[in-house]
Amino acid sequence: MDAMPPNAAEVARRLAALKVVCLYALHAPVRARLAELGRSWSPAEKNQFEASANQERDAYWKKVKDAGLWSELTPSERVLAGTTVATMTAAQQRDAAWRVEAIAVLLWALHARDALPGYDAPTEHEIVNAAARDDAPLRSEGEIQQARAVAELWGWRARTREQIERGAPLAQTPQMKRAGIATYDQLVRTAAAAARAKGHIPAPIDGDFPVHGGAYRVLSAGEWAAVRSLSRERLLALNWLAGRAPGNRWDETKAES
Repeated sequence: MDAMPPNAAEVARRLAALKVVCLYALHAPVRARLAELGRSWSPAEKNQFEASANQERDAYWKKVKDAGLWSELTPSERVLAGTTVATMTAAQQRDAAWRVEAIAVLLWALHARDALPGYDAPTEHEIVNAAARDDAPLRSEGEIQQARAVAELWGWRARTREQIERGAPLAQTPQMKRAGIATYDQLVRTAAAAARAKGHIPAPIDGDFPVHGGAYRVLSAGEWAAVRSLSRERLLALNWLAGRAPGNRWDETKAES
């Protein structure tokens, strides 16, 4: 490990910071919609919108500072705080909005949720309004490591599909050769069966991880992108909880094994 895992108080502060960041992104109109609206604005209307956006930004982050949360923001989060609903990029909005998955993980870690949603169940944005008790204890290291193992599995499945999409040859290990695994399909079926035996995934469908009532391999490109992003966000949060970030710095946490 790169650092000692964060304690309950540190997790609670990170949760509070994530919530204000996520809310800021969700408050902004979708970038494509904003661009569409902007095409019909006069120069005066555009200037008025930008001035209003600056005022809204300053008022929002003043409340965050008054609440004592500004010091909890990471460098990248402070960059986002410098944007407005007019200047925020699509990538900044997307990345901050996806933090709802990290919020769900931290709420679970603080016992505010009994379980994490399934990996084909995106977290509702309303979760930003949920709260943990001020004195909430942190889940045990064993529980966090178990949840992390599940997230790793889903991350592995996403990377495996990516390799298949790219046409990358399967890198056979000696263990795979002994088991007679020569194709990606055989590898996925073996992994799905093993994951089910450990209770890490629901019953496989057609020998694959179950998603939306079907096999992972038949997900559309859009569905796959959503499931992949979901698993990345959760693994990132669980890696941070497990003390796998240098100095517990959130921005340096990897969303991978």
